[in-house]
Amino acid sequence: MEVLTLMLNRRVCNSDRFTFHWYFSKLNIINLCFADDLFLFAHGDVDSAHVIMDSLEEFKDASGGLDWKNKSLYFAGRAQLIRSVLGSMHLYWASVFILPSSLMLELEQVMRGFLWCQGDMKKGKAKVAWDVVCLPKR
Repeated sequence: MEVLTLMLNRRVCNSDRFTFHWYFSKLNIINLCFADDLFLFAHGDVDSAHVIMDSLEEFKDASGGLDWKNKSLYFAGRAQLIRSVLGSMHLYWASVFILPSSLMLELEQVMRGFLWCQGDMKKGKAKVAWDVVCLPKR
């Protein structure tokens, strides 16, 4: 993770678009790395996000990392992902803000599309075949 930190620092030093997070601007801290966690700190504007994304792309290319494909998840894996992550996110935001019911319906539609269309949210896309749905959990 030291390599990622060096890549981030180099990109930030060479960029005039990056704005530090106000709390960490005096310390010039961009990220904190722990065992399996990474915290990125920026102002939150689009330009800073582009600088961070460029650094992450460079790190992915240098480390040989592959893009995560939700097609590699079986039906049971996608269902578990929806239950554990996606299902709880809108509950959190609903506790903070009053969300319109139309937004809740749209979120449920996205989750259904992720579950049944294997993540490709295109209209008219064929649903997952029944023999794929009936595969045993692994």
